Amino acid sequence: MTAPYNTPADLTDYAALRGITITGDPAQLLQLAHDSVDSHRFKGSKTDPLQPNEWPRTGVFMHGVEIPDTEIPDYSGGYSVIRMELETALAVDAGNDPSAPVERAIKSSTKKVSTLEKTIEYMDNASPVVRSPKINQAGGQLLAGGGGFRVSNGAAE
Repeated sequence: MTAPYNTPADLTDYAALRGITITGDPAQLLQLAHDSVDSHRFKGSKTDPLQPNEWPRTGVFMHGVEIPDTEIPDYSGGYSVIRMELETALAVDAGNDPSAPVERAIKSSTKKVSTLEKTIEYMDNASPVVRSPKINQAGGQLLAGGGGFRVSNGAAE
């Protein structure tokens, strides 16, 4: 298990400044968030291939400037692994764990033609996944391929 980039006090302060009351254990929320954040492919390479966390990294450029290989990005204008982890912890606390299994509901449709009746089961095409703009804004450009960060809405539809 690798250590989160933030402390429980960081999470509590971050939430309080935004008027959010955390209901779960801050240390546990941060660990779940960290595991989720560090499971993604980021731009660049680990500074040391044997380091347990994904950050710090080398070869990551933002706006044409290389992020120093001793830093974990925390820029107020975005591109923040620190904020990405905090926002993910808040999402987990709200029941939107990005690492939770995503299930789709099986729906059925019954059609009757004359005296024949047929029931068809199919997978619901509605996606039970939502995107988190706050997490995407914080870390989206740090991810390899610039992909978004998916957060499950916790409900099978």
